Parts: sequence; C-alpha cells; structure tokens
Amino acid sequence: MDLSKIVALVKERKLTGGSAMPQNSTAFLSGLADEVEEVAQELSMNRKPHLEDELGDILWDYLHLLYSLELEGKVEVSSVIKRCEKKYSERIQARNSSEEWQHIKKEQKQKLDSEAKE
Repeated sequence: MDLSKIVALVKERKLTGGSAMPQNSTAFLSGLADEVEEVAQELSMNRKPHLEDELGDILWDYLHLLYSLELEGKVEVSSVIKRCEKKYSERIQARNSSEEWQHIKKEQKQKLDSEAKE
C-alpha cells in the first residue's frame, strides 16, 4: 500500500486541471458527502468490491478537498497531517482510562480555541 502514489495523482490533477472534475473545495466537500452516502448503501448491500471502490472515492475526494483548501490558502496539508498525528497519538496514549480520555479531549479543544484566538 502506497498512499504517496494517490497523493501524487491528486497533485498532478490539481496542477493540470481539466473540466471533467470540480476545482474548488466546496465542490469536493459536496462530493465527499455524496460518497459517504454511497458507502452507506454499499455496506447494506454487502458487496465488498463496490464498497472498496466507494471508500477509494472518499479518499480521492478527501485528498482533493485537502489540496484544494491548500491552494485556496485556507490550510497547509502538512499542518493538517501534523495535527492529526499529534491529536490521535495523545488520545491513544490515554485510551486505558475514560477519565484521561475526556481530559485529553477537553485539553485539546482548549488548545485549539486558544490558538484560534491568536
């Protein structure tokens, strides 16, 4: 499994453009919501190849959303990845205690709120 190959395709797509697919983050967010619905449908139909295909569509649209937001100057992909890694590594470390889990979540939210005010 090599996620970097998919990322390279998304970056190539973002650079070359084309009329077949939307270019802005709003369109990809909408597409992502549609794909989630399709995954739910496939789950109920128990068709593994179709489910895997739809999950791939979610990944594709999510990556396009992420890189579209970066091109629009709204996020930095590297920051999104760093935040995700930090958030979930902290939560996984606290997984053995629900009290610690709630404390970690509350602390993380407070840090985000404080950062947003800066």
